[in-house]
Amino acid sequence: MRRFQRYPWIVIKILLAATVLLVEAQNIWQTPYSHWTKDDIIKIASDSPWAQVVQASPTTGESTPVAYLPGVTVRLRSALPIRQALLRLKQIEAKYDGMSQEDRADFDTRMKGLMDCPACAQNYIITLGPPVSQHQMKSGIGNLKNVSFSLLEKRVYLANESGQRRELVHFVAPKHDEDEATFFFPRLDESGKPLLTTGNKSLIFIFEAKNLRTGWALDSIPERYEFDVSKLVLNGKVEF
Repeated sequence: MRRFQRYPWIVIKILLAATVLLVEAQNIWQTPYSHWTKDDIIKIASDSPWAQVVQASPTTGESTPVAYLPGVTVRLRSALPIRQALLRLKQIEAKYDGMSQEDRADFDTRMKGLMDCPACAQNYIITLGPPVSQHQMKSGIGNLKNVSFSLLEKRVYLANESGQRRELVHFVAPKHDEDEATFFFPRLDESGKPLLTTGNKSLIFIFEAKNLRTGWALDSIPERYEFDVSKLVLNGKVEF
């Protein structure tokens, strides 16, 4: 204790450094996305309020032992932080920061659809995909490439804690094992109200196609996953 009393500035610097690291870890998505690194992108796209890697529960894995089931990344694809992460990844891969002003303008034009996401205005969009560290999912998402919308309709939906639902209206199957499956749900109900507001507590993604699991090898897909709506709020609104 006396040693620290003799050098109080050391203690202060340590505490300040720890505080800065904690704030950065908690609020990566609140910093300008143009500053994000690849590690930041991986964090936001796989371990953030808008994305989590989950594993099927014992009751879900009916034909395959749970220990052998790969994880699945459940991602709120229509959320702005996810779109920003995907754009920033493309920027890094294209060496955007070192481009000329003209080349940047051309790049921005080509990527405009990714950021603007016209479909996001009318739909909540969720994707299921393999974790970043896994290149293939032999018993998971890739098998959805053989599943049609009609098989998933009424079996895949969104809900809030009050039981209000949004049914699946469109489905884009993955093209291969490393691709994502994309699910679209209407943002507004018949009266023009969204499923989620800042007053809601939970967003629940349901994949209850139990009869498809053994026949289509979909054991790795979680039957239910819940997001904390309070953590999805940015600038006073639910970002999804």
